[in-house]
Amino acid sequence: HPLVSDMAQVAQNALTLDSLDADVVMTAGFVLALPGGDIESGMARAEKAIALNPNNAEAFRIAAVLSGLMGQHHKAAAALASCCRRSSACSA
Repeated sequence: HPLVSDMAQVAQNALTLDSLDADVVMTAGFVLALPGGDIESGMARAEKAIALNPNNAEAFRIAAVLSGLMGQHHKAAAALASCCRRSSACSA
């Protein structure tokens, strides 16, 4: 679909402009993975975002979702636990 192609291109452009900003890398990875269909590339970007900012709860959440989609359930559970340790959204 042309709109998905456009989204993937915008994500690639964002990475070209600033590949060291954890939020840019994380968001581009999400776009490449889900609408773009390249889950492995998205996962690599989520892991890079975590390396750039290990306190980024949203990057851990994206890593959890993508790990689950890849069938890596233990990795997904670990990433979700890391997300919850960094976010008040998981608090009761």
